[in-house]
Amino acid sequence: MLNKILTVLKIVIGLVGAIFFLRILIADGNALEVDTELQNSLLSPFITLAYIVLGLTVVLTLAFSIIGIVKGNIKKTLLTIGVFAAVVIISFFSSTGEKIVTSDGVISAYASQWISAGLTIFYVLLAISILAIIASGVIKIITSRA
Repeated sequence: MLNKILTVLKIVIGLVGAIFFLRILIADGNALEVDTELQNSLLSPFITLAYIVLGLTVVLTLAFSIIGIVKGNIKKTLLTIGVFAAVVIISFFSSTGEKIVTSDGVISAYASQWISAGLTIFYVLLAISILAIIASGVIKIITSRA
């Protein structure tokens, strides 16, 4: 039932988007560049539709993620979230931050610390993913020979 509703919703949104797109293509390009009222009448509905689609996507993604977490192995999910939180906390407190003056303005010490922590988190997660890929390959080779 939900699948049919989503299919109909996708078709309706696709058709509305196609109509808006065709309206933009049919409009005179020179007039569209100059006339602000024409821009608003043609582009605003298209942008509004894009925001609606983005909102629906975010809501549905969160809903299905939460449903998947509840239906799945909650213990494993909480452990994974806990490990990620630990990586974030350790990265933040191990990072140093200092005030940085740039040509565009000033970056506070706190923002600098978060930037450093973000880079550290990225490197740690990258290393973990590379090790997981290597371990998976090694395990596959060992099990195929046995």
